[in-house]
Amino acid sequence: MSSRVRTLASVLLALVMVTATIATPVAAASGSTTSAKLSPSVANDVGWLSGWTAPSDVQRYGAGDLPGWLVQVDDQGASKLESWTNGSEEREIREAGADGRWFVVSAPADEVLRVGVLSTLTGSETLVAQDYVETVGVNRRTAIDPIREPALEESSAWEKPDGLGWAKLVSGGSLSADGAAWSDEINRSGLDDVRAAVDDDQVSVEGDGVRVAVLDTGLDYSEDLHEDRVPLAYNAITGETVNITDPANATAADYEIVADGSSSNHGSWVATMIAANGSSANATGIAPKATLIPVKVLADDGSGSTADIAEGIEWAASEADADVISMSLGSAVPSERLNAEIEEALENESVSAVVVAAGNSRMTYRYLASPAGQEPVVTVAATDSRKLNESESAYFSNVGPDERTGKNPTVGAPGMSITARVADGNVTLSGTSMATPVVSGQIAVTLQAKPGLEGEPAKLKQYLEDHAEPLEQAGVTEVGAGRLDSELLVDDVEPDEKQEDARNDPARQRDSANRALSTGFWGTLLG
Repeated sequence: MSSRVRTLASVLLALVMVTATIATPVAAASGSTTSAKLSPSVANDVGWLSGWTAPSDVQRYGAGDLPGWLVQVDDQGASKLESWTNGSEEREIREAGADGRWFVVSAPADEVLRVGVLSTLTGSETLVAQDYVETVGVNRRTAIDPIREPALEESSAWEKPDGLGWAKLVSGGSLSADGAAWSDEINRSGLDDVRAAVDDDQVSVEGDGVRVAVLDTGLDYSEDLHEDRVPLAYNAITGETVNITDPANATAADYEIVADGSSSNHGSWVATMIAANGSSANATGIAPKATLIPVKVLADDGSGSTADIAEGIEWAASEADADVISMSLGSAVPSERLNAEIEEALENESVSAVVVAAGNSRMTYRYLASPAGQEPVVTVAATDSRKLNESESAYFSNVGPDERTGKNPTVGAPGMSITARVADGNVTLSGTSMATPVVSGQIAVTLQAKPGLEGEPAKLKQYLEDHAEPLEQAGVTEVGAGRLDSELLVDDVEPDEKQEDARNDPARQRDSANRALSTGFWGTLLG
């Protein structure tokens, strides 16, 4: 297998290290009351003597290459934060959120954090010590991770692990290649195959009038694919907005500010799966009459900062009146900033669902990416496109329970080796990034058919779970409630059996093992 594949010993060691890092923040042991303001990902890295080392994915600013900080202040804190930044030439406010409480600040670590013994005693001027500051985190960069052919792995390359300790005991077996979908077990699928797999070809509802914001690498507009259904767009990286006064006569030049320069055409691919309506093959999405709103939050290299992604969520909710926000992105490190913006969008805006990819790191990190692990979002795992009684969870698709929240994926959807049409031609990709737009499109179809679910994110999420078709070959920790079926969603028909009851014995064993690896021996017994 590739270098990413580890022996059992290295996998277990990595899991132990990740669990220990998340569970035991060093800064909390210092007794400093300010440590409670630090995001867990920052607090974990603050030591008594060693100070703080910026993570490799931190967003840097200026000639001094200073780290960027995500700072939340109270209602009266904006002017005070400005005064604090004016106290040093190395401090600067880089971005300000529309709500007046979230800011991106660049500054040296020792002027932001209390690090080490001496600074705990003398750090009253540090930013985290200011009474108007509520939260301090790091402005990280998040990257997409699509899998392009022929990069999909084969089952023969996976070394069957043994000696899983308590996980082996509680599961009655061991984790292996069995039970997951690999490249040597599936065929390439087109959009017609995906639509057939989720019964989208059996409904006449096409998402007409539902507004879907696609937070990604942008969109290469095509008259054939998108017609007059892209009325506005936003680039959260540059802050530029475009309003199309005459969408029926739009051209690619009108959308230049959100052009998709990623090598995989990631954002354009996602948009096609959600709502393309073209005349050529592989060019009809799940909800071909939905309104598309491209929001460029990731640069052409496929990465984007936490602040830009949060800004994209805020704009989509408050300025674009999005019904659905689709996010085929994620990070292993949780973000309080993104969580807060998502909760705000779902609680106080028109957004009915935020749909997020589960992540593609099952063979290493395993657990749901951020913000997919948060309870309010619809978290999407990847399956193959085979019929229900044969379909399995994709070998790369992250699983639950999430270490921090205990959440499993909400649902699964086809996301393996799928060919979709973009402006420049056909592109074949795999990943939970590909499964996410399937569900986003199905939600658009559902909202048109069931308008009473608009603006009711909790009810809508429960509706999705209640109408998901169970997969016999998959576990709850792998696909949540099962695979969504558009016909059942539109006709309001619930399956006779739930995912938990439909699982075969190997799937039950994998669920037990996943829970054991996530919660540990005592958590497994008590849970």
